[in-house]
Amino acid sequence: MAAPKFKALNDSALKAYSMASDKELVNLVDGEGLDLQFKRVKRGDKPVITRTWRFTYTRPISSPKAGLRTTLILGSYPELGLGAARTAATELRGLVQRNVDPSIVREQGKAKEAAVREDKERSENGLPLRGSFKEAALEYHADRMIPGTKTTWSVQYGKTWLQRARDYLFPTIGDKKLEDLTVADIVACFKPLEASQNFETATCVREGAQQVLDFAISHEKLDRNVARDAKPRAKTHTPEHHPQIHDPKQLGQLYRELMDPVKSGRYGTRANELAQAACQMQVLLWQRPSMITGMQWSEIDLEHETGPRWTIPAKRMKLDQDRKGQGDKYNHVVPLPKKAIEILERMREINGHREHVFAVLPSKDVPMANETMIKPLRELGWGKEEINGHGFRGTAQTMCLERLGIALQTTECHLAHVPPGLGRTYNNAEFVDQRRAMLEQWVAYVERQAFGAEVVQLKRAA
Repeated sequence: MAAPKFKALNDSALKAYSMASDKELVNLVDGEGLDLQFKRVKRGDKPVITRTWRFTYTRPISSPKAGLRTTLILGSYPELGLGAARTAATELRGLVQRNVDPSIVREQGKAKEAAVREDKERSENGLPLRGSFKEAALEYHADRMIPGTKTTWSVQYGKTWLQRARDYLFPTIGDKKLEDLTVADIVACFKPLEASQNFETATCVREGAQQVLDFAISHEKLDRNVARDAKPRAKTHTPEHHPQIHDPKQLGQLYRELMDPVKSGRYGTRANELAQAACQMQVLLWQRPSMITGMQWSEIDLEHETGPRWTIPAKRMKLDQDRKGQGDKYNHVVPLPKKAIEILERMREINGHREHVFAVLPSKDVPMANETMIKPLRELGWGKEEINGHGFRGTAQTMCLERLGIALQTTECHLAHVPPGLGRTYNNAEFVDQRRAMLEQWVAYVERQAFGAEVVQLKRAA
């Protein structure tokens, strides 16, 4: 149907134009691909005339449909006036001249708007945004919590990892799209921790981001790991040694005060008694503080054929995830001296019905915090610069080597370190008998320093 001959449209002509009653469709041409189409349609039982701005063009060679004549709808008249329609058409012609297909641009815009709407809905429902770091992190965490695989995390480690991500990664980069992440984004997550001297946590945060992005790359969601590129921006930190006691007489004084039920608070609250017992156990067994505080009754075997022992599961040990997942192969056996058994029997009266030996909350069966374990020493006046939970490990090993003549391999095995000369096979040579004898000798030595000779009250730094 031939269009009326307009050299160019104008507002007066458009307002004055009335489509003849015998016409169903009329296009008023403005020029250069722009026209206003009048169309008679029915809406319900009522006939109406729609007036629609259209732009017709030939798709450029960059388009998959190059050469195809295509019409785009710009809007309705008079809501979209003549000037606005011409401006829109000019912008579209500019795209074509730059070898860009307006139809593809429009499709991309619609897809982006839909994604924004979906992200808003997901955010309102507490779900991570599609393609975001948070979504990838939660997928990675879920993958590592699948039981029975080499890379399976323990429940506790999984909780710790996820909480660290929530605290330090999600607030800064959680909603960012994976492909939009930069090195600066990753640095912004761990630099504040470095500034507050939390270097270990800063490293864990950076490595956590690196793990997530490696996971995304392995699932073809990303090409580059910017967290790896951020490693040179991390500060190299040489950790300070844990404070230790070097004087045997000072060790004796500490043990004497810790064993005193009045001074150490055993006659106070139940929490005091549990903390004191845990701290005593740390002096006697010198395992990592979290191992002591997390001790479970199921790990204790007082009837073992080789003698009473405490078996710490590999999943609770400071091991890489591959070893944690290899069943009992990397469990750590700790022989129990008589003094430790006495403490356990006392704890059984309090917490024998619970899972954890040192569960402290009446309403919850949860292990004691490491800080709680060391609290009796702080209340006795022993400062952080003098000793901490880890420091007992160094104190005991040094005195066993220098004072008791214990072999280094024996002490290293007891500390769950890799002894020199044994490489990674030491788990199959636990030196249980040697370590049992060592611990009995160690307990006797500590008690001799505390009670065996003339007691001299030492002065300590205030």
